[in-house]
Amino acid sequence: MADIHPLKQYLERNQITQRDFSFKINYAEQNLNKILSGKFKPSICTASKIVKATNGEISYEDLAGIMEEY
Repeated sequence: MADIHPLKQYLERNQITQRDFSFKINYAEQNLNKILSGKFKPSICTASKIVKATNGEISYEDLAGIMEEY
């Protein structure tokens, strides 16, 4: 069984839809879905938006293993 993405856990725990969260960080919902499913890696910029939007509940460390490196 695959691990559940920490951001997906955050969204479920806080009853936030992917649509609402993608709007909050100004990011395409389809791409957010790909990040949550492990098909796409967030850029450092996107990771920064996620950390800020979650008030640090999702940290860079949570995203470090899946971030794109530039």
